[in-house]
Amino acid sequence: MLHMDFPGLLSKYNKTKRDGIIHIGAHIGEEIDFYKELGFTKILLFEPLHEPFAKIPSSEGVYKVNAAVGSANGKVKMYVANNGESSSILKPQHHLVAHPDVLFLDEQEEVDLVTLDDWFTNNTMNLSVNDFSYLIMDAQGYEGQIVQGARETLKGIEVVYSEVSVKNLYEENTQMSYLDYQLNIFGLHRKEHWIGFSGGGEAIYIKDNQDNQS
Repeated sequence: MLHMDFPGLLSKYNKTKRDGIIHIGAHIGEEIDFYKELGFTKILLFEPLHEPFAKIPSSEGVYKVNAAVGSANGKVKMYVANNGESSSILKPQHHLVAHPDVLFLDEQEEVDLVTLDDWFTNNTMNLSVNDFSYLIMDAQGYEGQIVQGARETLKGIEVVYSEVSVKNLYEENTQMSYLDYQLNIFGLHRKEHWIGFSGGGEAIYIKDNQDNQS
């Protein structure tokens, strides 16, 4: 994740506000220090798998949630990869060909599933949706469902940095063109992207200044 120059892109598009950042699919919290260096004062991490979640360090300003994020609340089973980072709610497809070294366990892990909107309404961490204007989605093809459950949250989001795909790395994964359509509704427009050999990559979506003032 974050293969592109995230700080450089924020500077390029004049995004200097550093309040809160939400990272969905945080794994073991590798980016915490990086986010703090950028000046973020509140870092909200969602990681569904129990083993990597337990390894996320506790730190001032860091809030941890052991759940997946999608378009509904409940329970869901995840396909668990041996590298942890490729684990997904969706069944792997082209990923098996593009990354033959990544193996998926036979047994799926059941995890909690929440929507961002409902989580902010009901959370006990005293966090408000108004505390956050950045969203990172590292959800292995599940980005579309995250957006569906974050319609209120996205009204205040100014920057989305997301994994994207132009192939079905996972069955029925969100394609970049559809994510464009979903985020455009909230005034978030894809400014730059990077696609790797596998058909997966990353993109940054920016809410233009005129959208912020509307």
